This record gives sequence, C-alpha cells and structure tokens, in this order.
Amino acid sequence: MKKIWIDLDNSPHVPFFSPITAELQRRGYKLVLTARNAYQVK
Repeated sequence: MKKIWIDLDNSPHVPFFSPITAELQRRGYKLVLTARNAYQVK
C-alpha cells in the first residue's frame, strides 16, 4: 500500500487538498493528514 503524508499549515490548504485527497483515497492510497494546532488550521 502506498502512503502519502500531507501537512496542512494554512487554512486555504484544506479546500485545495480536499478533491486531491478524495482521488488519492479512491486510487487506494493511505493518507496521513497533519496540521499544527494554530488559528489558521483549527
């Protein structure tokens, strides 16, 4: 299984990566999404 790590450090990253992560999951990738505990990504 292929794994991809995506670190979200800014709130605009969430809507940008949403369709990308959906497609990657559809293709069988295991995703790890991380974000720092800060105002921009809460």
